[in-house]
Amino acid sequence: MAVDVLALFPEALKNEEFLVYYQPKVSLRNYRLAGAEALVRWKHGDNFIFPDQFIPTLEKDGAICDLDFYIGLTRATAFLRSA
Repeated sequence: MAVDVLALFPEALKNEEFLVYYQPKVSLRNYRLAGAEALVRWKHGDNFIFPDQFIPTLEKDGAICDLDFYIGLTRATAFLRSA
């Protein structure tokens, strides 16, 4: 499925189409949780737009900062409040 990432992106942010999954990072020194990596997926309607289809385009355009902001402030904050 070919998509016009830059055309769909602003509305996708407003509609909260981005899903965030947290992958734990474990220290090999003591096997304790050392942090987490946020993995983002884009659910557009009934379809998923895979990261390799949107991340390079957003990086090239500079819009990746808007996605980082969305993940960092919107989704991560909601996740922490629910924990």
